Amino acid sequence: MFINIWRHIIKTTVLVLAAGALSCSAALAQTNVQFYGSIDEGLDYVSNAAGKSLEAVNAGKRSPDRFGVRGTEALGGGTSAFFRIESGFNSDLGTQANPSKLFNLYAQVGLAASRWGTLTLGRMPDFAYDYVGILNNSVPGISWAYSPGNLDNLANIFGIDNAVRYETPVMGGLQLGVMNGFGEDPTNLSHSRIDSAGFRYLGPALKLAGSYSMFHNRTADLKSIFGVTNVLGQSLTSAPFN
Repeated sequence: MFINIWRHIIKTTVLVLAAGALSCSAALAQTNVQFYGSIDEGLDYVSNAAGKSLEAVNAGKRSPDRFGVRGTEALGGGTSAFFRIESGFNSDLGTQANPSKLFNLYAQVGLAASRWGTLTLGRMPDFAYDYVGILNNSVPGISWAYSPGNLDNLANIFGIDNAVRYETPVMGGLQLGVMNGFGEDPTNLSHSRIDSAGFRYLGPALKLAGSYSMFHNRTADLKSIFGVTNVLGQSLTSAPFN
């Protein structure tokens, strides 16, 4: 059974690549593939930037620039395979949002079953972004204004690599999720590991969400963001807080 499921996942991936390369309408219909994205630019005027005025063209004013491909394939019995790859970019510069990662926002594949829930593997956000962020009242392009420094990850800057994520089916409007991002360090299993858990309730008259994430060995540039020079005895004059 598991071999057949993974065969379907591989088949979906191959069909997606073929669809992207050949624009094959038959493959698109069979695998329900979607190409999507957003390009958003605007003019800025800052009255005081280092003591002088500044005019600039900046990207991602209302929504971050991004492009992606996603798709699903029904496997029968209420089970489906799915994938999603998404990359952020700067339309004003023509550069990647993250030069070291092509698909810095999403790179995942998984299985979803109406009875058992959803299992996802790859790179993805934690539940602070997926569950709590949807109820956040800030403008997506300027989420940092509501959570300085994005330490809570509502702006999806700190994606989780090597992650395994499980989410329950929606039960009366309630859904729960847990995930682990493996640090993949054979000498220290906790090094760079990320754990996250979350819940969301989306009812007709009430919407609630909460999350908890533990980032091991994550750095935060508190000096540049908040002007802090010392935290817990660690000097921040030359390095971010770890």
